Amino acid sequence: MEDKAKTKIYTQLDLMMQHLNRNFISLQDVERKAYVEHFIKVLDKFILIMKQNDVLFDATFQRLCGAGSYFDGLKVGKATEFDMDVVVKLPIDYKQIEVFRLIAHLM
Repeated sequence: MEDKAKTKIYTQLDLMMQHLNRNFISLQDVERKAYVEHFIKVLDKFILIMKQNDVLFDATFQRLCGAGSYFDGLKVGKATEFDMDVVVKLPIDYKQIEVFRLIAHLM
């Protein structure tokens, strides 16, 4: 098959896949907004309770960062789970930490 013909077929397939994803698989904006708003309310309450009940968490907690498929824009289907990274600042002297790169070799 000629490259031009292959390109045309792949372009048509890509357009069909985008249509299917947009209309039948991915979350609609209204639905996405509702899930995120609910999640943020629960998460804010959870962080508040953690700070009230754990002195170390209260002292070290900095912020939350979204992670995973939802926050990368790759979530398919309903947003029923969210990955979050908790950023903490440990009570240590960061100047004493030496960072180096370790290269692993595969056999």
